[in-house]
Amino acid sequence: MTANQLTRFRLRLRSRLEGIQSKVGEIRNDLLQIAEARPAVLGDSLDQAKDAMDMNTRLELHDHSLRSKVQTQQALEKINNGTFGQCESCEEYIDMRRLEAHPTAALCLECQDKQERENSFRPRLLTSFRYSDLMYLNSGAV
Repeated sequence: MTANQLTRFRLRLRSRLEGIQSKVGEIRNDLLQIAEARPAVLGDSLDQAKDAMDMNTRLELHDHSLRSKVQTQQALEKINNGTFGQCESCEEYIDMRRLEAHPTAALCLECQDKQERENSFRPRLLTSFRYSDLMYLNSGAV
């Protein structure tokens, strides 16, 4: 990969990182406002369900943004240490068209397909609770 290509990817990734950090801040502010307002607002069960869904949506957006931030930071680190564009699995170079479309790609298409096939056969485990799960557990219904 040429120095010009690396510079272009670095600028693009830095810009993306700034946007993600801004989005994370906005979502955190929204979550704090909702959390602060929640005790003061006691609506009916329909209102509570809507609030729980809103909170879940914002939490999912926050989680997605944080994952994107980490992937972007990792791609920038790879540029700095000279491994950007190299597949983390087979160590071959990732096709430039894939990097142009997805600059945080860590795997080449073949390894990505292989990983997705392997993961599709594994059972999915619950790794975290959503706010509605916690509310249900705290309600005493369990």
